[in-house]
Amino acid sequence: GLAKSQPTEEKRGFFDIFNEYIDGKKISEHRKRTYRVIGRMLKRFELYNGLNLTLDNITGDTLRDFEQYLFNEHALFVKGEIDDIIKQVPESRDPEPRGENTVYDIMGKLRVFYNWANGRDKSYKLPTPYTLNNPFDAYSVGACLYGTPYYITIDERKQLYNAKLDEPLATQRDIFVFQCLIGCRVSDLWSMTRDNIINGAVEYIPRK
Repeated sequence: GLAKSQPTEEKRGFFDIFNEYIDGKKISEHRKRTYRVIGRMLKRFELYNGLNLTLDNITGDTLRDFEQYLFNEHALFVKGEIDDIIKQVPESRDPEPRGENTVYDIMGKLRVFYNWANGRDKSYKLPTPYTLNNPFDAYSVGACLYGTPYYITIDERKQLYNAKLDEPLATQRDIFVFQCLIGCRVSDLWSMTRDNIINGAVEYIPRK
C-alpha cells in the first residue's frame, strides 16, 4: 500500500529525482547502469500495479510488494501478463528468475537512494531533504546468503604460478596469484601505482 501524505516534490516525479541521484552520485558507470536498471524495474512495478509512485507515498508495504514483483517478474513475463509493460520499459534481455541475493541487493541499493533523499548521504549532501519519508523504517532488507568458501592450497597456488600459459591467461594468472598473496580486491588492484610500494611492502587503503 501507499502512504497518504502529499509529495514534497510537486514539479518533479519520483523517477526524475531517482535519475538526479544516479547522475549526481560519484559512483562508477557500471553502478550507474545498475541503478538505471533498478529504476526500470520500479517503473514496470508501478505500471503493473497501476500506481503513481512518489517519494512520500512509498511505504514499507510498497517495498514488500516491489520485492515480490522482483521475484515474480519472470513468471509474469512467461505467462504474457506484462508484454505491454515490457514494450514500454524494455531491457536488453528478457526478465530472468531472480534469487534472494539479487533481490536483496536491489532493495539495499534502493535504501541507499532513500538515505540520500532524506539528506543523510554525507558524500552527496542535499541542501534540503527531498522527503522526510523513509519506507525502510518499516521494512528490513534480507541478509544475502553465501555458500561455504573454499580456498586453494599453497601447493595449488604454486602449481598455478609455475604453469606455462599463453597470453592473456598468463597475465590473468599473475594477477590472481598476486591477489592471493596480498588479499586485495580487483578495484583496489587497478588503482595501485609504484607509490604503493613502501619500504619493500605493498601498502594501500581498501576502498570498500
